[in-house]
Amino acid sequence: MPRWTMNAASSKAWVRCMALLGVVLITLAWTGILAAIADIPVGYGAAQSRDATWLQAHADQWSRFRVGTSRDLLRYIPGYLAFGLVLIGVVAIVRRQGASGLTAERDRLPALIAVGALVIGAIADVVETVLFRRSLTKLLDASGAVDVTTLTSVTRVMTVVKWAGLAASYIALAALMLLPPEPRDSPRVQS
Repeated sequence: MPRWTMNAASSKAWVRCMALLGVVLITLAWTGILAAIADIPVGYGAAQSRDATWLQAHADQWSRFRVGTSRDLLRYIPGYLAFGLVLIGVVAIVRRQGASGLTAERDRLPALIAVGALVIGAIADVVETVLFRRSLTKLLDASGAVDVTTLTSVTRVMTVVKWAGLAASYIALAALMLLPPEPRDSPRVQS
């Protein structure tokens, strides 16, 4: 009976699906652990994409959320970016099957899309967090007597860009994992 390994390079579709399920579970576990390590305040994530009216109605949360922006920028965002890049790298290495570099174009493209989309999502997250921090700072400095509608509107747009980038990255990674590997005897694309 042939030996099989549970990895993204298996020729068996069910093995690749199980590997993808493993990646999803590891990602969920890591984001939970990372949120605990970063000590992000409860309700912080949802508050980032709220409008100015909601923010002004929750003055008791401004200082707590402002502290959360520092933790988000210094711990959470770098943590998930590094994890995502390592994860994509590991999948790419497993897909190589001993070859030097990502030799198949169909492997290279999803890997590059995954990395690019992850970086775009992380940059949008930084911008979103900086804008949220700016809104909170203005509200704190003026004791709420300031209009932050424009800031919160742009922040909400950046939230959408962030989630679109992160989703595109994960979809590209899933595509890379679910594509059957290139047969070993097929001609390889050299770069």
